Amino acid sequence: MKFKVNRNHFFNGLACVTNIVGARVTMPILQNVLIEAEGESVTLTTTVIDITVSCKVKAVVSSPGRITLPVKRLATIVRALPSADVSVELNGKERVKIGSGSATFQLTGMGAEQFPPIAGPGGQGGSTLDQEALGAILRRVSYAQSTDENRYILNGVFFEFEADKLNVVATDGRRLAKSELARSGGAAAAGIILPARTIAELGRLLKTGKVTFAHNDRLVAFDTVTFVEGDALAGKHRLAPAVLDAVAAARGAAPEGRFLLVANLPYCVATPVISNLLALPEPFTAAAVTVQLEMAERMTAAAGTSSYNALSVWVGAQCRGEIVRVVPPTSFWPRPGVESAIVRIDLDPARRALLDDRTRFHRFVRDVFCHRRKVLRGVLLGLAGGRRTAAARGL
Repeated sequence: MKFKVNRNHFFNGLACVTNIVGARVTMPILQNVLIEAEGESVTLTTTVIDITVSCKVKAVVSSPGRITLPVKRLATIVRALPSADVSVELNGKERVKIGSGSATFQLTGMGAEQFPPIAGPGGQGGSTLDQEALGAILRRVSYAQSTDENRYILNGVFFEFEADKLNVVATDGRRLAKSELARSGGAAAAGIILPARTIAELGRLLKTGKVTFAHNDRLVAFDTVTFVEGDALAGKHRLAPAVLDAVAAARGAAPEGRFLLVANLPYCVATPVISNLLALPEPFTAAAVTVQLEMAERMTAAAGTSSYNALSVWVGAQCRGEIVRVVPPTSFWPRPGVESAIVRIDLDPARRALLDDRTRFHRFVRDVFCHRRKVLRGVLLGLAGGRRTAAARGL
């Protein structure tokens, strides 16, 4: 087995599957992640028998194969690697070499044949639900679950599938909570009880968009995460087509949903990513981004301050922004030499509606701030169409 994968995508995939793995397990293999490299992706799977989480990450697979590795140790190693491609190669039967740049690690795993077989639900009772709505009703009823181990049947949430809606119920024998949610994609089906641990893990994974799941009388499967591998930018003033296609696909699957941006943006790409997203006909509804403190101050700067620049004007003309928290260098590893900040940006439709021609306004702001003051008159003349036009003569 041999493959190459983007470090950030690999780590995000491991983060999705690591949470269910506990320190105390009856079988050592349950502390491992099953890695399956085949085709153009790598599948990561962890299980504690009653819960299984699986995630696919796009990769360049040179040689297909399967192996299991200690998931928490692997996640620690991948977190420490530089932000570049990670190569993973199986040497021998259970020895794996992990490398990125000048860093190389060796890990001993266990054979994939020792990993418990994962049975699927067979696609019965398939449904499509809104992730935010499902997460909301789970939060409304989960408090009523029983914690009495002698009444195990009440240690979970009951899902009842009617033709056009999903009823969700929890009780501990003294109190009962019930909520319902409209659903599509299936007829009435037998109900199923999801254990409290499964409900807690769902609450962590459910975000925005649609969730599809299938179930039978013993198993239920959810599909919630899509990874896109590649650079976010195709140029200084253009987002990568793969990113735009992924956003368009998500919007098509959930036209009533919201586009929320959560990102840790390096200094060199923060301005073009935010600027280009705001130039889209349908930009993000809200964003929470971690950037260098200097960049955060520019995004939220008011006119007349020392940080006020083109990005301040472009963001402020369409959004309301605030610095939520300053993050010290000690919060990161490797430790940077500057402070960072978490910035929240909310799109303001009223402000955005005032921009009749966003493309021209964006170009105007860039040109005005990016040229020296002594050539500013010439820049403005050029924007007005040159010296011979009536608009230019008015300058």
